Amino acid sequence: MKQTKVLSGIAIATLSTVSVAVNADEVKSLSLETTANQTNHITEVTQEQVDSAKAKSDRATSDVETQQNVVNTAQNQQNQAQQTLVNATKKLNATQKLAQESTQENKVKAQQTIDIAKQMLSQIGAKQKTAETEQVKAQEAVKAQQIVVAHDKQDVATKTTDVKQAQSSVDRAKDALTNTTVNSDLNKAQSNITTKTADVKTATDALTKAQATDKTLTNQKAKAQQNLDNAKQNLSVKDAQLAQANATVNQNKFKTALGQSHYYNQRDGAWASVYGGHTFASTGCVPSALAMVYSDLSRKTVTPKEVADYLFNQTNEFNKNFGGTSGRGIVEATKAFGYVVTHLASQNAIKEALKAGHHVVAAVQNNKFSPWGPQYSHEIVLRGSSNGNTYVYDPYNRDNNGFYSVDRIWNEQSRDSIDTAGVGVPFFSIMTKDMANALTKQSQALASQQVAQRQLNDAQAKAIGLNAVTMQTPIAQANLIKAQSNLKDAQDALTKAQEAVKLANQDNVKKQADLIKAESKLTDAQKQLADAQVKLTTNTTKLNQLKQVLAEASQQVAQANQDYKQAKDNLTQKTAYLTNLRNAQANLLKVQSDVAQAKDNLANKIAKLQREVAYLQELKTKAVDAQSQYQKVLSAYKSVLEAKEKLKLAEEKAQIEKVRQEAVAVVDETGKITSYITSKPKLQEAVKAQQIVVANDKKDVVTKTVDVEQVSVVKSSVLPSTGDAKTGLIAVLGMLLSLSGFLGVRKNNKNNI
Repeated sequence: MKQTKVLSGIAIATLSTVSVAVNADEVKSLSLETTANQTNHITEVTQEQVDSAKAKSDRATSDVETQQNVVNTAQNQQNQAQQTLVNATKKLNATQKLAQESTQENKVKAQQTIDIAKQMLSQIGAKQKTAETEQVKAQEAVKAQQIVVAHDKQDVATKTTDVKQAQSSVDRAKDALTNTTVNSDLNKAQSNITTKTADVKTATDALTKAQATDKTLTNQKAKAQQNLDNAKQNLSVKDAQLAQANATVNQNKFKTALGQSHYYNQRDGAWASVYGGHTFASTGCVPSALAMVYSDLSRKTVTPKEVADYLFNQTNEFNKNFGGTSGRGIVEATKAFGYVVTHLASQNAIKEALKAGHHVVAAVQNNKFSPWGPQYSHEIVLRGSSNGNTYVYDPYNRDNNGFYSVDRIWNEQSRDSIDTAGVGVPFFSIMTKDMANALTKQSQALASQQVAQRQLNDAQAKAIGLNAVTMQTPIAQANLIKAQSNLKDAQDALTKAQEAVKLANQDNVKKQADLIKAESKLTDAQKQLADAQVKLTTNTTKLNQLKQVLAEASQQVAQANQDYKQAKDNLTQKTAYLTNLRNAQANLLKVQSDVAQAKDNLANKIAKLQREVAYLQELKTKAVDAQSQYQKVLSAYKSVLEAKEKLKLAEEKAQIEKVRQEAVAVVDETGKITSYITSKPKLQEAVKAQQIVVANDKKDVVTKTVDVEQVSVVKSSVLPSTGDAKTGLIAVLGMLLSLSGFLGVRKNNKNNI
């Protein structure tokens, strides 16, 4: 049956290649009837098939868009991996250069530069203190000169007042020659004396209070300066103690390069044995891991068997109540072998211990190191830190040794109660007692240094604050001088008023003599004022010079502080360089591993990008095919609808003509036939047709077909000519048969896949 369907499709497809231009009046009734019979057996293209093809096309387009995003992400990841490799390569070049420089000669030279830097720091510290002392002296000199200048200004003001008063005396003496009404001036002068005397008492009390306040302030400044000096000295001592503590910690660090320290495999036949019914090869991960750590720290050979013997003979934590070693067993064994064990309860604690160079043992499960299922766990050793990774020593499989993410190891930690009971998460750092003591002293030294730094900061802030406080005595003294000057002016005014009264009662000869005397006093007062102004100018110039000295001293202090900071930074840099020289080989191994990882990562990203691009191209091809298939199905569906419409019209026309009636076409505004209606019976054509049938009832059906076909052409001659060029109906139906056959084959192939 499948073969017949395909052959029919091929035959119709051949017919479908023939097309002709037909008009409405060229439709033949017999061919339409024959075509109608054939069409009833054709598999039609349905709306569901069109929708399905469109959905497939849309899905293919969506898949292309989704895959394009995947390709973009892969491209970004490749770019990031490329940049990571560039950065790692730069770091490798720098580390290789440092490793080449890490000769014993260069280390000695580096230590010598540190000693020179320390000496330089000490010398600059002495200069800093000298500059600060000179600054204080300059500040005191400026303050003292400011008092002198203030006194000179007051003296000038007083002398100016004296000149004015002398001028007033001259004026009064002149007035006395012509005016004798001076009693009212005398009364005013006496009242002013009372007021100015009270002002002097108030200013005197204020000066006494200001002097007491300034004395307290001076003592506070001296004490603050002493505290500042002590704080600086104390910080210097604490810095030295911290440096010594850091050096001690560094001396106690285990410095063997990663990958070159002790390694033991629990499956090694050298210590193959059975403990409590369990083989060492299957349960000896903890003794083997601890033996690696103990051998590194003691710089002697401590075998896994020694550790296992202790655990089995001296504790109940190894191969007795369970297979393997518990977390408590790690603690007991480490203490027994003379080392300090510290529980690490968080990722940060683990990372800090690794950065500090300590050995860390960890229990993991359900991962690369322990792939045997959730009922098993495995102990590994961690050392070193590089970009969030650490070097793992696997006592079961040496091929697993290498760098791994600390976050990954934390997430893959053992949850087994044997590993965690009584201890918590199964991570421990192990170090020598000397290292533990050195770390304790380092922590204490750091805390003391931080306290000393805070004390220095507080002392500096307090000293600066006190130095910013203005002394009150100079202002109070100036106020008292002014009050005394005002009182003197009032007394002089009273004397002059009294003299004016006296002059008023004297004769003109006496008044003339008093005028001459007043003018002489005016001359003297003017001379004293000029002298006071010269003195003020001289002392003001000196004050400005002292201020310049103070500014230079302050600048020297600032420069000394900057030099001290630079010297301290230089010492820190030199110390760091020496440390890097000492650790150069270990750092080089880490960086080399980082570069290798970066290269592998880049290769993986490039391969991934290539795969995703290839898959994207495949999806694009599928999308083009799906879109093409959709257009074919849609075109076929439209052709089916058009063919059905033509078939319907042909059937209407045939039914009308079958009863020997005239078929009249109904057309729309475009000239397209939409239906047929009946007219009067065409009797003549019907009689002729009947005669032909009777005369030739024994002839071949082909003759009838021809006659009817001829009659159909005549009957159709009344139809309007549309002038549209259309594909012949047989060609359309042939195409449908061909397409339906094609769709059938496609569908079967898809199901087979």
